[in-house]
Amino acid sequence: MHETFDKFNPVYDSLGSNSLDEALNKIYDILKNTFFAEERTLLDALREDYSRLLGYWKQGYDDPQYEQQYNRLVKRGYRLAVRIECRFAQREGMLYNALSVAQRIAALSNDDIKNRLELFVADIAMTSLDDEALREENEKKIYADHHNFMTSLFSRLVTTLSWSNDDAAFYEQLILSPTIDVMDAQQLVTAITLAGMNNHDEKMLLTLGNVFLKSSESVVRQRALVGFAFMIALMNCCDYRYYKPALDAVMTEDNLQQFVELQKQIIYCMSVDEDQKKIDEEIMPTLMENQKFRITRNGIEEIDESSIEDIINPNAEDRRMEELEEKIESMRKMQKSGSDIYFGGFSHMKRYQFFYTLTNWFVPYYSKHPELEELRKKLTNTNIMDFAANLGALCDSDRYSFLFGLARIYDTLPKDIKEVMLTTPDVMMEAQDEEFKSETFMRRSYLQNCYRFFRLYPEKVNIKNPFEEGCAFFLGQPDICQTYAISRLAELGLFFLKHNCPESYKMRVYDELYVSYPAPKLTREMCVLMCRDNLSFAPIDIKETIDDYFSENPGDDEYLEMAYLRALMGVHNYEEATERIHVLLSKYPKKSLYLTLNLALAYTKTECEDEALKILYRLDYEHPDDISVKRLLAWTLMLTKNIEKAEAEYATILASDGSTPQDCLNAGYCYWFMGNRQKAIELLGSYAKDSREDVSQLSRDFDNDYELLSRYVSGFEEKLMIEAVQASTRTASAE
Repeated sequence: MHETFDKFNPVYDSLGSNSLDEALNKIYDILKNTFFAEERTLLDALREDYSRLLGYWKQGYDDPQYEQQYNRLVKRGYRLAVRIECRFAQREGMLYNALSVAQRIAALSNDDIKNRLELFVADIAMTSLDDEALREENEKKIYADHHNFMTSLFSRLVTTLSWSNDDAAFYEQLILSPTIDVMDAQQLVTAITLAGMNNHDEKMLLTLGNVFLKSSESVVRQRALVGFAFMIALMNCCDYRYYKPALDAVMTEDNLQQFVELQKQIIYCMSVDEDQKKIDEEIMPTLMENQKFRITRNGIEEIDESSIEDIINPNAEDRRMEELEEKIESMRKMQKSGSDIYFGGFSHMKRYQFFYTLTNWFVPYYSKHPELEELRKKLTNTNIMDFAANLGALCDSDRYSFLFGLARIYDTLPKDIKEVMLTTPDVMMEAQDEEFKSETFMRRSYLQNCYRFFRLYPEKVNIKNPFEEGCAFFLGQPDICQTYAISRLAELGLFFLKHNCPESYKMRVYDELYVSYPAPKLTREMCVLMCRDNLSFAPIDIKETIDDYFSENPGDDEYLEMAYLRALMGVHNYEEATERIHVLLSKYPKKSLYLTLNLALAYTKTECEDEALKILYRLDYEHPDDISVKRLLAWTLMLTKNIEKAEAEYATILASDGSTPQDCLNAGYCYWFMGNRQKAIELLGSYAKDSREDVSQLSRDFDNDYELLSRYVSGFEEKLMIEAVQASTRTASAE
């Protein structure tokens, strides 16, 4: 977080612990070297009122309202601290620029603002009475004037320090009013969101909540929902008592599902780098290789190019076609699940002058946008503007990026490409219109828009970011979690595990579940959650807790019992795992191979390698083609220094269709121990390449396999091996 915000954390800590005198002294220290005269006056008044209250109390006056009055003073302290924090933030970057823009309409009253917004709707309606030429000219001027006004109003709201009750009532009624344009209502919601995130104003939070509850426009409701969540995410330094009315009204059981979906979608937004890597490495190579196909309005078609390969291998093109369709379908599935598959491409297209205006990041797409005028002239006699509106899979800022990027290359596009683009919306990611009209999609699209802003906007330095790790798990905020979200916490925990989320999120889930659900109330889902993460991040007595769950819930539960076994193995509790395996073997005979393999592995970890070998030789005889059996057998043979036998097993493993990069690593060990260092270097290099791991990180693998390596080689030899693999890799790259 920016240092402007960090310096206020001690103030909020003091206020949160009701240490008003300490907080006021800290505020004074912050203010003493500033020229914030109005804030100094407010501080002096607050200190005077506090001294008066303390003085009455010291003199022995009894007043049942003392605590209530003290809490009011603490609330004033919060507001003052937030106000000063915002004043600091306004001195540079985005808020400084917004403050200067806001001055254009500083003198307008609330009634003036309402009249201007309603007049815009009326003026546009009146243009329908004009002839075509005059209508176009009038519309152009009306949209340009209105855009300038909305830019100023947006900036005015963003830089607002606090609201009165009248302000809150006015903007709520304005946004809900059917007499203003829906796009204007959306922009107002976003402006209030940005302001509320910085100044923590409870009236702004309540306004967003009421808009979410009352608006008849889905796009407005979903923006308000996201804004509400963003404000929650950034209130971790505040006293939740002041926000409780808004939270109670909005975070009901009926609305909780939408908050849970929103929480998951925030995680998807934050996973764009991993998603892009998957697209670059697993999908795009296939698309680039299949240049004999073209995408048309009717789908994927083959380019007719006869070749000798068509005669020799007539099925090759069919296989390539199937592979191409599979990759495109995998992208569809990624998008449908929530992945932001377009960020990688459009993130490089946010440097146009259009995006230096704050409002433009959040304005819904409309073809009449005044800053698209030059594009309209260049793309005259086309329906490109309407085409962009039909690109349902794109968020609004990406639609604008698409147009600016297209305008640069449009003249060079082949005729057939232009035809496809002008007649077929979103060929690559075609979806049903109903999907794009759903509230889930509206929320997702707006979130992606917000993510681009907070990641890419160059002047964002002094505005708080709800996508940062410490804020993004908004349902994990202590008061939110315990009071409103506890019933869905286990579900979120499983989601965090599946998507490799930060450990702090999982820890938060575990802590809250454990505090809220003692053993008799522990649910199966929570047990699965704890087991899935191998118990290692849970409180130390989770094992006893889950054992209690089994005793309270007798009967067969194969999935949970297998998950618990994996957890015990994962935290290296092999003695307990061995005992459980013997019990499970009698209960689940169909899992005999899986359980017996785990038993053999447990024996290798408890210095019972001979027992493990007996089991593995029997399994290898009974399942001669099972690669998993051979892997563990080969590893155990190395542990027992039967290195030649291990080498024979690894030769079989590497020759099989099911071999993995990890097999190359283990086989490399085997040849290294045999003295065939050249073969070992070759295999270890292949492992590093196939697993996309930096060769220098081989030392991590060596550390993990210390128990085995220490029986054959010294630490110095490990260092030499790493350097040899590095040198070999460099040579191969140079060639």
